[in-house]
Amino acid sequence: MISTLWLTLDAVGSFLLGLVLFTVPHIAGNFIFQRETDGVHWHLIRCVGGQFMAAALASYLLKNSNKVTHTVCYIMRIVAYILLLLSLLLRPVPSIPNSSTSR
Repeated sequence: MISTLWLTLDAVGSFLLGLVLFTVPHIAGNFIFQRETDGVHWHLIRCVGGQFMAAALASYLLKNSNKVTHTVCYIMRIVAYILLLLSLLLRPVPSIPNSSTSR
């Protein structure tokens, strides 16, 4: 009962997050990266949004399965969130060359 409710809530949350990332990538990208983003970033953000929506569909369709399937769904979500956190924490910092050393 609890795992079914959790998978349903996770599916709704993942779908909403994926929908935001997929429909307004320019706003989401500017918010996540704290700077102006371009079309390449928007495409990648849309891809991540699509992955979140696909994971939401998988969680929703498998919510009435057995406990082993629920465990696999939980592991899938944990791995996705770890990858999301790593991508936010390990994003490259743009390096601006020092003008005094370039002369």
